[in-house]
Amino acid sequence: MILNLTAVTVKVEAQQDSSRFVKEFSLPKGSNPFAIASDSSGNVWISLRNFSSIAKLDPKTGKVEEFLIPSKSQVLQIWSMAFDAKGNLWFGDATENKIRKFDLARSKFYEFLIPTPDAQPWGIALDAKGDVWFAGFNSGKLGKLDNTIAKNGTSEGVTEFSTPTNASRPSNLLLDSSNSLWLMESGPAKLAKFDLPSSKFTEYSLPRTGNSSTNPIGIALDSEGKIWYTQFRTSNVGRFDPRASTVEQYATGLLTGATYGIASDREGNIWTIQQRVDRIVKIAPKEMTISEFRIPTNQSFTENITVDPSGNVWFVETVGHKVGMIAANTKLPIKMNLPSSKFTISPTGRLRVPITFESSEAGSFFPHLRASMAATGNVINASFVFLPDIIQMNSADKATSELTITANNFEPGNYKFVVGFTDRGLSFYQGQFFDLTVEKGGIEFLPALVIIAAILGAVIYFAIYRMRLGAVRNVPSTAPSRPLSKGG
Repeated sequence: MILNLTAVTVKVEAQQDSSRFVKEFSLPKGSNPFAIASDSSGNVWISLRNFSSIAKLDPKTGKVEEFLIPSKSQVLQIWSMAFDAKGNLWFGDATENKIRKFDLARSKFYEFLIPTPDAQPWGIALDAKGDVWFAGFNSGKLGKLDNTIAKNGTSEGVTEFSTPTNASRPSNLLLDSSNSLWLMESGPAKLAKFDLPSSKFTEYSLPRTGNSSTNPIGIALDSEGKIWYTQFRTSNVGRFDPRASTVEQYATGLLTGATYGIASDREGNIWTIQQRVDRIVKIAPKEMTISEFRIPTNQSFTENITVDPSGNVWFVETVGHKVGMIAANTKLPIKMNLPSSKFTISPTGRLRVPITFESSEAGSFFPHLRASMAATGNVINASFVFLPDIIQMNSADKATSELTITANNFEPGNYKFVVGFTDRGLSFYQGQFFDLTVEKGGIEFLPALVIIAAILGAVIYFAIYRMRLGAVRNVPSTAPSRPLSKGG
């Protein structure tokens, strides 16, 4: 089945600004698209779960070609896709418990059985040898399909490795340049490293945000070898440094929405989505800036994302039955600068941060502040104001604003904040991250009052004691004096 498709023209005024950045291509209604990948020619491939098929989108023509997967099932749960060096497309089939291969040159499907029943394969990746690795979401295992001995229609060549943690719920995975495979354990919120030569796991616990379960899902690698991951239960993304074994969390910039799929582009930028609020997010790790783009289709329920060889970003709109694209050279009309990337404040202190704002077009722009200290991205135990609270630009120009943060018993520690600006229609957002260190000030606020009161009490007590002691020493003796003798 071949469908002729064109980009969607949005007529609603509130969505026109966003269509400057996002181009959409319609897929067959009811297809329930999910997984997405790009081949070496720039064609985009999508799994159509409700049709038990995969589809090829040609970005140049907008045409979609559908390939029906040989199966008795009317619905196939396909959650991840990846191409090998020969151009073959690999994907997991969670419905029939198989790893499937599509030979593009021959338009032929192959299938390989997974030994563990109902393993529910999710993430998939290929190593330098051409072996296929997959995550068993329901089995709690990491699987390997050896291409040299694997046979179509059998489980020969498939090996599984159990993760150290029970009910680990592994979702997505990736391979780094040091021959290690990284696996996201969504259940216990852990990141697992699997060393290919030794077949040994090393697990790292990921932090919670407040008291919230993060439910990490997506995983991507930046140009510095640091691992970024999404948190389905929060609006934050995390960054793990394998060298230092440390984790930092960053709030996405504008609205509260679940982060889900994630990918890195050829420049090392990180792209993710906010599933519940129809937004695509770009983080530039080198500059520590964040950009956001609104998807024209409301309630699109975007889930997975990929980058083609030209650097264009593609994502699936599962409920919207569409594929969206942001071009690699897309630029926002605004940018901002802070005087520093690091600031300090006391638990009850006040911080003023000057902001330089630039715009290449006229309009009204509104400032926002968010932080990683809460699952929602809200700033807690502090108030903040911007002066001015609206920047009105009549033409392309520069302006200034000042952010004032007033702490109210800030808990000492290090936090990641993001300050940025959006247009009136919330169609785009540009922000910059900064570190805020809340100092202890030597003594914590409440204990300080107790200690100071105790010290003052002791000083007063000893002062009064000494005064009384001195007074006693200066009192005359009470013994009767001897009367003077007469004439004496």
